[in-house]
Amino acid sequence: MTLSSVPWAQEKVDDDMLAFAIVLVLEDNDGAAPRRTVYVGVSNLLEQDFESYDLRRLWCDGRPRWQHRVDALRRILISEGTLAGDAPHGIWKLAQH
Repeated sequence: MTLSSVPWAQEKVDDDMLAFAIVLVLEDNDGAAPRRTVYVGVSNLLEQDFESYDLRRLWCDGRPRWQHRVDALRRILISEGTLAGDAPHGIWKLAQH
């Protein structure tokens, strides 16, 4: 097995890039935005960097893999204190706002 055959090695957009994009999108939206707005903003920022692996739709719900990664990063950013954990349902919010 080579590194290029490992699925996550095919990602051009890494978690740091996604996390930075999430924060940028929220900053551009006065610190808070619905999940859909975050998805659109991240997509607009990184669309040229996504590889076919990132864009592949998952069988569980048909959403692209990068959106699942963004959702997972939200939980990590909350635990790190970057995002607020007490935001209303469906709203992503920077902790310092």
